[in-house]
Amino acid sequence: MNTVRISINESSFEKYKENITGVVHLDFGDFSFPEKNWNDFVIVIMNNWIKSISNIKLGISEYADLLFFDGSFYIRIKMTGKDNCLIECIENHRTEKIIFKEQIKFKNLEKEIFTTAKLCKVFCTRQNWRSEELDELDYLLRK
Repeated sequence: MNTVRISINESSFEKYKENITGVVHLDFGDFSFPEKNWNDFVIVIMNNWIKSISNIKLGISEYADLLFFDGSFYIRIKMTGKDNCLIECIENHRTEKIIFKEQIKFKNLEKEIFTTAKLCKVFCTRQNWRSEELDELDYLLRK
């Protein structure tokens, strides 16, 4: 079974008004999605991803779309058994195009998302940054 890492670069994090941006992408070893050093609304992404995978874990849905917000990229997660899921990296300009697929353990993906979200929260707290997005992330991490 393969693995995926969520790569962030804390030194790239910037806060403008309520928005926190920074480098965030998925790393499959020899493939990065949407691309290496992708800059996006990192806290909004973490909030969306936590809520989306929670819907799968709770049995509300058998699939979820994990969104990137700056561009037309997202990741579709589909359960393929009790413990496994398929990750589809999708570019959606005019038509949906699956760029990359990988089968992984759902529990490993869930752990990676929560670990990355916690790192983002710790970094932002050290910067004394406050926002509604960070309050939501704090709430989701405590559930």
